[in-house]
Amino acid sequence: MSASAAVHLQGVGRRFGRRWILSSLDLTVQPGETLAIFGNNGTGKTTLLQILATLLSPTRGDITIFGHSLAREKNSIRRLTGYIGHAKQLYNHFTVDEYLELVFRLRHKTTEKMRTRVDQSLDTMGLTAHRQAIIETLSEGMKKRLTFCRLLLCDPRLILLDEPHPTLDAQGKMIFDRLMREWKQNGKTIFIASHEHDQTLAHADRVVIINEGKFTHEVRDRNKYVE
Repeated sequence: MSASAAVHLQGVGRRFGRRWILSSLDLTVQPGETLAIFGNNGTGKTTLLQILATLLSPTRGDITIFGHSLAREKNSIRRLTGYIGHAKQLYNHFTVDEYLELVFRLRHKTTEKMRTRVDQSLDTMGLTAHRQAIIETLSEGMKKRLTFCRLLLCDPRLILLDEPHPTLDAQGKMIFDRLMREWKQNGKTIFIASHEHDQTLAHADRVVIINEGKFTHEVRDRNKYVE
């Protein structure tokens, strides 16, 4: 393993009951690299991202993220990672402002610069005019954009995106593309699991295909990817 790797997996597997969802995954991703993960539903894409986000533990194998062992240093890894999954995980009876202030306090344990950071995240995602809105009244596209506000507040080094495109409205998709370019310029390491191949390939440095819990194919030049 390279000591400078952002993410390193060795022999990683995850079992639910008797079924192995992931089986002996080996992978090394460098800092600043954007990795696209393609595969059919049920092949293990979401499980892999949830393990990297410390929401699940592997049944076997070793994982290090920026030099931290997932088995021994989960808290350190959580401070370095940001995850957007299928569930939006929003508090629907909060206002947008209240929710983001809570996220900031939980992540940073302080209110210093909170107002500035919340304002910046809302402006970036085009939600400033909706800051006093109750979350449950927002459209699905706006709710998805709010999850990106949460990610911006956390400012992670490793960004994990599970199907980020569905439910994003037209404005949200434009903002997402701009964010991806900015994150790459700022050296963020990004994993994107997606069925939206064209949108994802526009940003990916490398593609891996996962099938039945195993990496079955890898493309290091995204321009050579053929479905």
